Amino acid sequence: MQTVELDRFRLDGLLGLGANYEVYAATDRETNQHVVLKRPWVQYLLGGQYRSVDQCSARLIQLHARLDTTLPHVGRLVGYTERRRHDRYFGDALQQEYHVLVEERARGIPLVADIKERFRGIPIGIAQNLFALYPLVRHDSRDVGDVLLQLLDVEEAFTRADCLVRDLRPQNVFFDPQDGGITLIDIGDFADTKALGERSQTVDVHDCLSELCRFYLAPYSPPDDVQRYREPFGMEPSRGFRRDVDRMIGMYQDQTAGVLQEVALTILQQLKSRQYGAVESFRRDVQEYFRLVDARNTSLPEFPGLLEVWRQGMALLQHKYWQKFLFDPVSDLMPYA
Repeated sequence: MQTVELDRFRLDGLLGLGANYEVYAATDRETNQHVVLKRPWVQYLLGGQYRSVDQCSARLIQLHARLDTTLPHVGRLVGYTERRRHDRYFGDALQQEYHVLVEERARGIPLVADIKERFRGIPIGIAQNLFALYPLVRHDSRDVGDVLLQLLDVEEAFTRADCLVRDLRPQNVFFDPQDGGITLIDIGDFADTKALGERSQTVDVHDCLSELCRFYLAPYSPPDDVQRYREPFGMEPSRGFRRDVDRMIGMYQDQTAGVLQEVALTILQQLKSRQYGAVESFRRDVQEYFRLVDARNTSLPEFPGLLEVWRQGMALLQHKYWQKFLFDPVSDLMPYA
């Protein structure tokens, strides 16, 4: 990782908007590598609110400098610019000075696409449903629940470095169907637990784990209608740690039974009472949960029909929209044929 000049990168076009950044596709002229460039939203630059985003950029630069080789499944920071004007490069008249981050471009597709695409008829939640919540067909090299298990690798790496990372929502996660791997494209919401001081006694890894449960654990049986694969899951606003966990407990009480319900409720009750203490013990419990979910799904009398609906959902990835990403719907989906 190093400071770079933007002229080194050929700008290929706007990919979309993140929580705070405009994200552009670009190509490294020196290596021919696909990268993304991130700068604060133009609206922030025009309105003067960009300084907090630029402070976040500076913190991310420091974090990558400290942890770059120890963070699994996180898009690598190739380099960054000094804080300066970039109007000539981006073809605008903005005079503000800010960092531009240059990151490796993630392969695959976002688990949840930009919400604005929903109004253009794009099934924005398709990848979250197919590959994270209801992976009825899995990559040969991957275990059931592997999307969440890879995110737990990220959480463990951060906790070892005395950090908490939150906001690992599906919009920030790319999934590569070709190998079943994920890439986290945004780690903007992180904190040094030592710097939190007394507050770290009430904000800890359980807050991170409960947030993951919101997005990556679903009590429902696989959809019996392809339309249910289109919409994302868990996107309601957070109501706070305890109320979020209580809501999930209520969902499992209503939607599950037997041993699966018992295991799920045990996990959520231990989260609520902050009894895990570390990621590894949560990982063991959630692996058992996924094993039970898989057993439930495959034993359903209607499973063959549900599998056909799943394949109908996968066919939605043939839409040209998904080809704006580093994704080939023919070759990359072969493991699920």
